[in-house]
Amino acid sequence: MMRTVSKPELPPMAFSITEFTERLRTASRSERELWLAGGAVGFGLLILPLFIYFAGNTTLGTYERGGLGTFLIDFFSGLFRPHLAHWLVVTGPYLLIMLVRLLWEIRKRLRAFLATRAAAPATTPSAGRRD
Repeated sequence: MMRTVSKPELPPMAFSITEFTERLRTASRSERELWLAGGAVGFGLLILPLFIYFAGNTTLGTYERGGLGTFLIDFFSGLFRPHLAHWLVVTGPYLLIMLVRLLWEIRKRLRAFLATRAAAPATTPSAGRRD
């Protein structure tokens, strides 16, 4: 007699954008920053090397040492060596976000400074006039 073992039911693992955005909306600023950094570094670690390979393959020709697998092995081994170019690829998206934030903050402060300067009354001393 054969006995059947039933597998326990697992809850569905569905990803919901609305739940994720609600989670980010209620998260603290540091938690949102960690999500952003993790997403940017994940993009630089998983997606950007593929873009680099296919762009190089299209413009320069085939990878000298082999195919996509060899390129990825070389890329990830460059992270463990460590090699600056590989780490710039990984951290590049987050560094670019930080650069845009810095430029935006400079722009905002410069506009505020110019607005307060324009709003201030112009008091210029009159040259050559005596009262």
